[in-house]
Amino acid sequence: MEAFKLDKKIGFQVERSKLETELLEPKTKNLSRMYNLLLKWNTQDETVKSAMIKWAQDVGHNIMFADWEQLWTTGMKFTACNALRENIMKMIYRWYITPVKLAKIYHLPDNKCWKCKETEGTFFHLWWTCPKIKAFWEMIYNEFKKVFKYTFPKKPEAFLLGIVGQMVLKKDRTFFMYATTAARILIAKHWKTQELPTLEEWQMKLMDYMELAEMTGRIRDQGEESVEEDWKKFKDYLQKHCKIKEC
Repeated sequence: MEAFKLDKKIGFQVERSKLETELLEPKTKNLSRMYNLLLKWNTQDETVKSAMIKWAQDVGHNIMFADWEQLWTTGMKFTACNALRENIMKMIYRWYITPVKLAKIYHLPDNKCWKCKETEGTFFHLWWTCPKIKAFWEMIYNEFKKVFKYTFPKKPEAFLLGIVGQMVLKKDRTFFMYATTAARILIAKHWKTQELPTLEEWQMKLMDYMELAEMTGRIRDQGEESVEEDWKKFKDYLQKHCKIKEC
């Protein structure tokens, strides 16, 4: 009888579930808690987990969750332009169609890269390891060194996802995000062709993005000085290295 009265008063489940403990008595930030649950529950967002795992496999090492968290919470806020932020989301979720994927869907005999025509056209090959794409990223990397006047490791997670960690100085990260996004959008523009973006196209795209950055600054009341500081090195670079008449 006493047991019945106790059950009636507090319910049959005396101990809290894992979910209740995580949500009602948090010891970590919300995003970290939900990520931990995500890893343990196979029924949760498998698309997110799958994308993270594939990226880790491609770059050859684990990408720490703190780096993903920073990308989601602050990295993508470098601009108010949805088109630019959409590009990062497409990269995270590996949205772009590839020759390998098309060959599987339509049972095609050819799954070779559209650029080099030699190797299987996987997602990571088309974005990073294809010899032609490698040459393009090397060109962009060299221009970064001219802009920043220092060197840093050329890692795929930085150029393809915007996960820079401490590789790029904090004051240069906003420009880095604009510049790498410009490069990716130009690659996507030539996605199914053998053509590659040119240096001039990249420079022109960034000049357009300077105006977007100014609008973002006005929307967020950041002040002209803040935006000017983000782009000062690039403007100095244009005066020395740009061959476009509009410069």
